[in-house]
Amino acid sequence: MARSGGGELRAPIFNGENYEFWSIRMKTIFKSHGIWELVEKGIRSSDSKGADESDTKQKEKEESSGSGKMAIAKILMKDAKALGLIQEAVSEEIFPRISHEESSHGAWNILKQEFHGDKQVRSVKLRSLRREFEYTRMREDESLSAYLTKSFDLINQMRGYGELSRERIVQKMLISLLPGYDSICCVIEHSRDLDVIEVQEVVASLKSFAQRLERHHENKTEKAFASLSVDTKSAKATGNQNSKQQKNWKDKGKKWDNKPTDGTKTPCKHCGKLHYGECRFKGKPKCYNCDKLGHIAKDCYSKKPVEQQQLQFATQKPLKKLSRMQHGKKAMEAELEMIEKNETWELVKRPSDKPIVGVKWIFKVKLNLDGSVQKNKARLVAKGYTQKPGIDFNETFAPVARLDTVRTLIALAAQKRWKLFQLDVKSAFLNGVLQEEMYVDQPPGFVVQDKEDRVYRLKKALYSLKQAPRAWYEEINSYFTAAGFQKSPNCFTICR
Repeated sequence: MARSGGGELRAPIFNGENYEFWSIRMKTIFKSHGIWELVEKGIRSSDSKGADESDTKQKEKEESSGSGKMAIAKILMKDAKALGLIQEAVSEEIFPRISHEESSHGAWNILKQEFHGDKQVRSVKLRSLRREFEYTRMREDESLSAYLTKSFDLINQMRGYGELSRERIVQKMLISLLPGYDSICCVIEHSRDLDVIEVQEVVASLKSFAQRLERHHENKTEKAFASLSVDTKSAKATGNQNSKQQKNWKDKGKKWDNKPTDGTKTPCKHCGKLHYGECRFKGKPKCYNCDKLGHIAKDCYSKKPVEQQQLQFATQKPLKKLSRMQHGKKAMEAELEMIEKNETWELVKRPSDKPIVGVKWIFKVKLNLDGSVQKNKARLVAKGYTQKPGIDFNETFAPVARLDTVRTLIALAAQKRWKLFQLDVKSAFLNGVLQEEMYVDQPPGFVVQDKEDRVYRLKKALYSLKQAPRAWYEEINSYFTAAGFQKSPNCFTICR
């Protein structure tokens, strides 16, 4: 809002757009003049027409003395001043709609009903803005400042139509950024309480992290240009030196060796690669199994047993052919039996307002040390790449133990002579309870007869779901907490 020459606030011009912002600025102007209550509630009948019949005599005395007339005149002057501010604050296209109104309250209500709408209209606009807010995500070619500006425009519009909690704004910011910001988002989530932290604090932390990333990018670019400059000079120097040497050889009448004079590399006679100097594979044997140098066929890692070559169980056989094979069908039935035993899902009618995630079979052959087939495994996984953040899932982060932590724990156990036990949870991710409402298609090859149009509603997680690691972590964490274990303050994956 600009100020006039006399120091008073100047009313912004309303042209039919952004009514919420315009109304907020106008309220500030009305309050500065002390007339907002008059605009909001209007002139009471007792102020302009007198009191009730019981107070008629009292009013007549006041009018006879002139004090009542002066009070009414002051109120009417304030109302006229408010009406004048409203008329000055609208464009020529909007002015005819309030030109017939003689009170500020009436003119204000006309604009409010038309451009702000009633409760039902505001609800429709709020749903539209909320949908746009949920789908908003930071693009690869978008800077952090541009994304924050776009997000706050939506947030301010939503606040004009209804309440938007601070916690929801912070959550949306943390889950809609690019993967490069995952580290700072993780720090904010685990070091601060999202119910208490201010939005401005989150924005300041994100901008500071973005500046750090930009500095690293600039340093890498400068080093790349410097390296390119040095390489160019070296290539020129090498070329000039080789030319001089070649000239000297020719002058002496000796045969010139076929060495490159322009800085290029020639193929090696032993390995066929382009490099300078002596080849490290010179004099070493060649494997007739994989045609590579440095080892013999007996020690070749690429050697496959006959059984594995015949099966090609993982990807090359279509599902229909694989299901006819006895071992393939048994593996799939065992996987479905585990899912049913774990009460992972239930068959329900297909919902019309919920997205359905597809599923597929993944096959694998588990081998013994001698290369023989130990067992054939089939796993039903969800097509997690079709899930949309903010709609199908919100939180996906789950702590993972670092190798340094595992090594330290093993070294400490060896020093203290502790006993180590390794717990292998079969189908671990299938034990994680889902917080979201998720639906998946029926598995290929195992569609229930006469119920082809139905889908499975997930109670627990499936492999490849975005929130599967998080769900399993919450499940095992709640178990350890109930058993009396406490998390280490230095590593969230260690309980004591």
